[in-house]
Amino acid sequence: MAKRKNQHHRAQAVPKLPSQTERPAKTKNPQAFRETVESIVIAFVLAFLFRTFEAEAFVIPTGSMAPTLMGRHKDVFCTDCGQRFQVNASGEDKDTVLALLQNRQIRSSGEAKCVAGKCPECRYNMPMQPNLPHDLRQDSLTQPIEKQASYNGDRILVNKYIYAFSEPERWDVVVFKYPGNGQMNYIKRLVGLPEETLRIYQGDLLIGPENATRDAEFVIEHKPPEKVQAMRQFVHSTNDDPAVLYDLGWPLRWSIWPEEEAQSSAWNIEREADGETVRQRFIANPTNTKTSWIRYQHFVPTYAAWQRALDLQRNGGKFSATNDPDVRPQLITDFNSYNTTVHYWEARNNNSLQPNPRHFDYHWVGDLLIEANVDIKAPQGELILDLVEAGQHFSCQIDLSSGIATLAIEGQADFSPQASTQLKGTGKHKLLFANVDDQLLLWIDQKLVQFDASSQYDADAVFGNRREMRPQTSANDPGDLAPAGVGVVDADLEITHLELSRDIYYIASSHRYSSAQVTDAPEMESYNRSQYLHDPSTWDVFLKRRSVDFPLGKDQFFVMGDNSSESLDARLWRGGNARNSGHPGGSYLERRLLIGKALCVYWPHSWNRIPGTRIPFPLFPNFRDMRLVR
Repeated sequence: MAKRKNQHHRAQAVPKLPSQTERPAKTKNPQAFRETVESIVIAFVLAFLFRTFEAEAFVIPTGSMAPTLMGRHKDVFCTDCGQRFQVNASGEDKDTVLALLQNRQIRSSGEAKCVAGKCPECRYNMPMQPNLPHDLRQDSLTQPIEKQASYNGDRILVNKYIYAFSEPERWDVVVFKYPGNGQMNYIKRLVGLPEETLRIYQGDLLIGPENATRDAEFVIEHKPPEKVQAMRQFVHSTNDDPAVLYDLGWPLRWSIWPEEEAQSSAWNIEREADGETVRQRFIANPTNTKTSWIRYQHFVPTYAAWQRALDLQRNGGKFSATNDPDVRPQLITDFNSYNTTVHYWEARNNNSLQPNPRHFDYHWVGDLLIEANVDIKAPQGELILDLVEAGQHFSCQIDLSSGIATLAIEGQADFSPQASTQLKGTGKHKLLFANVDDQLLLWIDQKLVQFDASSQYDADAVFGNRREMRPQTSANDPGDLAPAGVGVVDADLEITHLELSRDIYYIASSHRYSSAQVTDAPEMESYNRSQYLHDPSTWDVFLKRRSVDFPLGKDQFFVMGDNSSESLDARLWRGGNARNSGHPGGSYLERRLLIGKALCVYWPHSWNRIPGTRIPFPLFPNFRDMRLVR
């Protein structure tokens, strides 16, 4: 949701500071004074006109669009690994607190405070205030625990009249009047257009003609490359692996594969402890013509594993990487740290800082992106980027002598788009390779590479049938349990940073379904969550993921939040008489309710101190997070 910026928010605007070159006038000059007054008046008039006729400021109160746009939240750096992340703090809003008090879920306003959240990198349940129930301070690696501030949501500018002159486009972030309450503004991403049927399935969006029902009538909607980048969500970075876990024997996620070939591999991995983190350098030597691999495994410590880590740290001992039940690779999921809030009352009732798993981390995500900082030492050999989805390998092979990049899909001999790139000769480059929405994309130094043929593929041809897609693994190929890899053949290069991210997973849900868990495969409820994410014998459950269809009529749009598991969007709107019942007319947004398109975050939350220091500085601007809304 978005609500109109009020007087309090206006009062927080940063005052204009005088320029260092400005000097006070030595004598009074009536002409200069008049010009100054006129300039001020004109500036106010222009600002008023701009606000009235072109744009308006709104503040984001909730996290339905996180991490694209932030509602009220805590913005922290993990005390274990240093990774920056945000956690929902909208429960501290006075209206939410009042509702909790009325429902007797809490006994005082302090019990609604966010006291912990889970880091997306190391999954440490980080305490965010020292006053914890049941002496849960003992769960913390860091003493003393610092109180983390809560911040208001992002302030955005909205172009109110753009849709008077142009049609809304798919993937626009739009502000609109909620159909069930004309006084309430919402903000979502527009994903469905008039007179089409939108299908949500396997985390993706498929589009068919109006009133379509048969699978053959639907085709997947490919995000434009700029949207793929803007909407990707963090999974792991080699810059932030926690030293405390590594010292206790927890495996790092990137390693030489297969392990038994480490001695003959062209790869050499150097590890360096840098304060609270362990950083890796991956050095490839031109030793032979055999392909050598490093691969990613999703070793994610659970809450129980962190409790063991605390025990091991206090009493001695280490994790066993070979036969420890806590140390098992699992599938990559739709984890979103924003949804891992632990309120004081929850910590008290559960005697734990573990967030409620109903709100995150349930759905396997196969659409991945791999980013690498590569330093090419000699123009020879090959570099291969590899991503796995449902057991199939999608790769980009780059000849480092010619710079030719070739895309490939396992078992699809006729799929081989090529492009000439700047990866020839020596030098440092940033590479990003994506397999998202049934298309392969490559960026080099932030520029999209154009291939000589389409890089989109037919999922039915690749997987046999889209409905047969599920994770795969075997003794010879770890598949989705090692879903990203970097290979070299006779290459002389060094990689200093690897980062893995994922696409948004849209949950196929509607008001017609009810479940104890937020999921599009209710059968998952019969499994222990930690079991089915790593146990291949349970993976048939992913064949039972449901699809939901939403037909749209004339002047009807479909909107969803980027934070799919925590968004009250068109999927969940029940039909009714909006004027009398408070419900929308159905699962759609009428054109007349559109207010405009979000342009930019012009004022993210301020820092209350100079960044990187403890020096107080009220309303210090947060320049880093000022951005266009994409």
